[in-house]
Amino acid sequence: MSAFYASRGLVGLLVPQANTTVEPECAMLWPPGVSMLVGRMTSAGATIEARLADYQGRLGAHVAQFADAPLAAVAVAVTGASYVAGPEAEDLCYAALSRDLGLPVTNAALALVHALRVLEARRIALVSPYPPGLTRLSVAYWQARGFEVARVAHPDVPGGPGHPVYRLGGDAAASTLAAMVGHDAEAVLLLGTGMPTLPAIARQVRS
Repeated sequence: MSAFYASRGLVGLLVPQANTTVEPECAMLWPPGVSMLVGRMTSAGATIEARLADYQGRLGAHVAQFADAPLAAVAVAVTGASYVAGPEAEDLCYAALSRDLGLPVTNAALALVHALRVLEARRIALVSPYPPGLTRLSVAYWQARGFEVARVAHPDVPGGPGHPVYRLGGDAAASTLAAMVGHDAEAVLLLGTGMPTLPAIARQVRS
């Protein structure tokens, strides 16, 4: 099959159903010759945790959306599902998917784990836009992965319906990240793929 616009690889990108951030940010970040085919993970779960568990539990069905497209890799653009599943179940799931599909399958949290290990950063801080229960699960996840969570900060989330992450604009991550500067964490993780983060990161790099 042709992948004319993906001379260096076509990524199958799975995105949570109401996420409006992943696609534009990835479009800005892909290097030339890399393109994406996007599928949506859907769930009728009544709570954030229930929807995240559905995303994790039905990954095989979500990947099947790509049919026989000539993918080089599959990327699952969600962190919260990792916290609900926990590291052991997550590792088993992604190893099995990679084996069955014959290509690399990873997600946002596993990519962060890899990046932190490359950077040799062990003491981390978290910027969490999640409600308290999911924030606690996120702390437990990073600790189970062998990292010390030195601090957790929360952006101001406007009130309203739906997932709190999707109510955030670019300034939320920027102001919270700026407040973390000067603390002794070796890396700061901006959690939640629905929170716009590229302007915040660019602002810190320029400063």
